[in-house]
Amino acid sequence: AVRSVDPDPAAAAARTVGTGEVCNGHAELCERRYDEVSYVPTHNAMSAADEPGWFLAEQPHGLTSQLDGGARAAMIDVWAARPAGRGVSSLSVNLEEGRAQLEEAFGESVVESSLRLVEAVVGAPSGPAALYMCHGLCEIGATELAPTLGALRAWLDANPDEVVTLIVENHVPADEIGQAFEEAGLEPYVHTPTDGPWPTLAQMITSGRRLVVMTEEDSGGTAHPWLRNAFELTQDTPYTFPTPDDFSCAPNRGPSDAPLLLVNHWLSGFDSLVTAAQTVNVADVLGTRVQQCQDERCMLVKFVGVNYYDFGDVAAVVDDLN
Repeated sequence: AVRSVDPDPAAAAARTVGTGEVCNGHAELCERRYDEVSYVPTHNAMSAADEPGWFLAEQPHGLTSQLDGGARAAMIDVWAARPAGRGVSSLSVNLEEGRAQLEEAFGESVVESSLRLVEAVVGAPSGPAALYMCHGLCEIGATELAPTLGALRAWLDANPDEVVTLIVENHVPADEIGQAFEEAGLEPYVHTPTDGPWPTLAQMITSGRRLVVMTEEDSGGTAHPWLRNAFELTQDTPYTFPTPDDFSCAPNRGPSDAPLLLVNHWLSGFDSLVTAAQTVNVADVLGTRVQQCQDERCMLVKFVGVNYYDFGDVAAVVDDLN
């Protein structure tokens, strides 16, 4: 379904503008500024259990289905990779960085096992590199970026009263991310953050500029001024927690005066992704931690990042925040 969407930029001229009377599903949110609202971002949103070729998935289904299910933000990783047989190879483009990231997150043994599993189906690289969403190694799961962005544009047109955020962990230059969004026809949708107050959700919706995009490395510069560095605008918590007892609200990335607070709420390791999400996404764990982080950091939690967003009480916790 994603690949069937034509990313022709000309279609953006006919984008649908919302009324701003019900915003992100709630009339009560319309007059609040973007930075006065809490959102559910799906961690590694591209890693979808119901899409082909993904090992060790962290979400139940792909990006637009997550939006249909109530998520209003997504955290994606973008790498350069090449088609390879029945799969995709980022090793042929960036071996050292990809493997190091995956081993840090999941351990050397998991990476070794995953690579052995896909060895039989991923052939020799062929053709030029393109942008794919994958986590460390595209060999163990990848989704092409361009058609996904085309699908996102179509979703925004079909849902004109929704504000969406993408946080991109980019392993390619930010300028290439900006170009990909423009080629997908998304430039007329993007909001350009400034140093002044954020607009209300209603203002973003009625202007049509209701997509916020941030990159973790660098920014879009003068060519893509709407593409801001995530950790100029966002401060977050650590994100490597072996057990729920290890959860912390300590400062991690971003300055202490950044307006957006991201709580990274998932357990590290890939040996129990589903059961881990079932354990930590319940209100007694997630709600308690979110309140702790608000108390310690003295600000509203704006983003609650989770694996398997549809497990547990994620939506209810964010509704309570709002």
